[in-house]
Amino acid sequence: MRRGLAALALVALTGLPAAAQTLAQRPSPKIVQDALTQVGQVIASDCPDSSSRTGTAFVWPDAESAVTARHVVAGCGSIRVQFPNGPVLAARADRKLAERDLLILRLTDSSGRDPVRLSAALPVPHTQVAVVGYALGAPTPDDKLLTLSAANDADGAQLRDMLPSGIRQEIERSGPWSLDTAILRLDGNMVSGHSGAPLFAPDGSVAAIGAGGLQDGASGIVWAVQARYLLDNAAWQTIPDRQLPDPASAYSFSYQAPQQDVPTVACGDFSLKRQSIASLAELRQSTDDPAGLEKILFAVMPDPAMADAFRFDVWVDLQSGATIPVPSGAELMPGPVGCWAVVSPSISMNIVTRHLPSLPENQRQWEIQSFSQNFEASFAVQFPQGLPVDPMFTYMAPIGRPDGFMVNRKGFGTPQWVGPDVVAMNYVFLSHVLRGPDYAGVSAVRTTVVAAEAAQNCQFGVVEACRSLDPNSDWARAALAVHLTTMPPI
Repeated sequence: MRRGLAALALVALTGLPAAAQTLAQRPSPKIVQDALTQVGQVIASDCPDSSSRTGTAFVWPDAESAVTARHVVAGCGSIRVQFPNGPVLAARADRKLAERDLLILRLTDSSGRDPVRLSAALPVPHTQVAVVGYALGAPTPDDKLLTLSAANDADGAQLRDMLPSGIRQEIERSGPWSLDTAILRLDGNMVSGHSGAPLFAPDGSVAAIGAGGLQDGASGIVWAVQARYLLDNAAWQTIPDRQLPDPASAYSFSYQAPQQDVPTVACGDFSLKRQSIASLAELRQSTDDPAGLEKILFAVMPDPAMADAFRFDVWVDLQSGATIPVPSGAELMPGPVGCWAVVSPSISMNIVTRHLPSLPENQRQWEIQSFSQNFEASFAVQFPQGLPVDPMFTYMAPIGRPDGFMVNRKGFGTPQWVGPDVVAMNYVFLSHVLRGPDYAGVSAVRTTVVAAEAAQNCQFGVVEACRSLDPNSDWARAALAVHLTTMPPI
C-alpha cells in the first residue's frame, strides 16, 4: 500500500505540462566565440559584508565602459574588471538604473574590445539565446543556451511574473526594484556569477542582461532584464566621482565569490559544481517550505539556535539549476547512478539524477516515475525489516510553482527495539525535485543502534541525551541539506 501511495504522489509530481521543445534559431558558434571576448569578470572587494564578490560585465557603450548588475558592486570600495587575455582594469561606478539593477562602470583604460550591439526588439518565443559570463565565479567565461518560453508576449514579461510571492510582496513594500521591470522568461536558469551577463540573440545583438541575484533558499534568483533599458539615456542617474555605489538593499543576495578552481563531481546525468560555502542562517531565509524546515530543525537538533552556524557546500547543476547542499567536510563522490557523501560513520547522503530532454512527454513521465520509485525501493534492501512512512515529515501532496518546479519530501522510520536495552534509530529523509526533463532524488540515511534510555530521554526533550546520540549534530546537518534541495524560479 505504501508503494502505491508513493506511485500516486509521483504521478502528481511528474504530471506537468512540458516546455515547448521546438527550437527555432540560436546564436551561431561565431557569435558566441566573439561574445566570449566582450565579457569581463567583475571583482568587487572592500564590500559591506567584508567579502569579495564577482559577476560579469560586458563592453558598452564604448571600449572604456562596461555594464554589470548593480548589486554585484553595491557598497564596495574597490572594483576591478578582468577581460580574457587582457590586463586587470580598475573601474568606478559611473551611472545607474537602480530600479532595474543595472550599472555602467567607467574603466581606467580602454578594454581593447568592441562594444556589444543592443537590440530593443525581442526574439520570438522558443528562440534560443546564449548567456555568456563567469558562472559560479570561475576565472574564465563560458556560455549556456536558454530558450525563450511561451510565457513571453510581444513585450516579454514582467519581474512580478517570476518572483515567489513573499519576495514579490517585500519588493512591493520596500523596493528598490520595479516589479514592472520588463524581463525575458526563459526555459532554463542562470546561476550566481551570471549577474551582469549579456544574453545574445541569434542575430548577435544583446537582448537582455542578467540581474537580481536574490537568495532563494539554497539557490539564487537571477532574472533577464530587457536590454532596451540601456538605450533610455534620460533614465540613467550619474554617480558622482569617488562616491561608492549605493549599498545593497536589506534583501539577502546570493553573492558569488571568485573561484580559481570550481570543484566538479559527475553525478549521474548531472554535473554538479560547487557554487559556494554557506551557513544555514544564509540558506534558510527564503526556503520554499520554511515551516517544514523549522519542523525538521526542532526534531533533530537539541539546541536549534546553534544550527544557524552549520556550514554547507552548495552544489549546483548548471543545466537544470538543481541546487543541493551537502554538509561541509563531507566529500561528494561519484557513484554508479548519481553521487554520495559520508557525513559520519552512521550517516550518509545519496543523490540520483535524470536528464531526459529528448524523450516524448509521456515516456519521460514514466521514466522519471519509475526511476524515483526505484530510488525509494532501494532503502528496502538496506533495511529489510522495513521503515514505515513517518507522516510528520511526509507531504500529503507535492509542492509546486508556476514555473513547473515540483518537490515531494518524505520521512521513513521509527525507533525499533532490537534488544532488551537497545533501539535501532534507522531513518531516511528524502526529497524528490523535478522540473521539465530534470529530476533529482536526494536522501539522508541514518543507520544506528543506541541505548534505549538515551533514545527515550531525547524524545522527551532532554538535550544532553540528544547530544549523546549525535554529538556533532551530523544527522541534523544531513537532514537539513535534504530539505534545502531545490531549483531556482525561472
